[in-house]
Amino acid sequence: MSRKQLVDWQLDLDQRYLRATGSPRHEAYIDVLRERLVRAGVKQLRFEPVSFRQWSVEPGHWSLEVIDGDRLGILAAAGYIPYSGVTPPSGLVAPLVYLAPGSEPDASLAGKRVLVEMPKVAWADQVFHDRAVHVHVHDLDHAMAPETPYARPFQMLGPFIALLDSLQAAGAAGVIVILDAPASTAYGLYAPSDGQVRQLPGVFVDRDRGQRLRDRVQAGTVPALRLTMDATVRQVQTRNLVGIIPGKPRN
Repeated sequence: MSRKQLVDWQLDLDQRYLRATGSPRHEAYIDVLRERLVRAGVKQLRFEPVSFRQWSVEPGHWSLEVIDGDRLGILAAAGYIPYSGVTPPSGLVAPLVYLAPGSEPDASLAGKRVLVEMPKVAWADQVFHDRAVHVHVHDLDHAMAPETPYARPFQMLGPFIALLDSLQAAGAAGVIVILDAPASTAYGLYAPSDGQVRQLPGVFVDRDRGQRLRDRVQAGTVPALRLTMDATVRQVQTRNLVGIIPGKPRN
């Protein structure tokens, strides 16, 4: 397969934007993948129906809005938290409190929206050395020493899900999550993708906006905010695409 073919497929994928499971874009892409497998000569193809509970929200149906003070209007958010919950079309207005990293959610958060920071998890490269079957080191610049920090976005998913679940268990009414990233890279995060519908409507904000919000909450000067997540939850059906290539393993 040529490099150009792989690049063209990736560009095509990027132009399809978010393909949330069960959405028209997702279903259309399944058909495209089937067509490509047919052209590649895979003859044993079939669809498997999958029914699941889908949460979705349309553009313009979610927002974070300042509703008092001298700077009224929509507050730019980096994105919504998928499957986080639903508010009435009129939105949710509730007190906003800050929960510092490492603090455990408790009953004092009931009925309030909570401003939190995305959990940070950092490994060292030693974790890979410990689990490797064989280690061959060719690292002339010593960039991957065992003590070198290793931090990637996927590492935060488990702690993030645990945080959302604990906030929901504490009775929080909503959540605003501060991402440790500038607006240019924070925008569009779709996480978590576990498909668990929660009752904790929430949004992400970037580092600078989050810091300003945190400072104002701690100073007791935060304006009234309306969080709107006019989402839809329904039972839908999608498909798994299964292809079988005849043959047997060498062993």
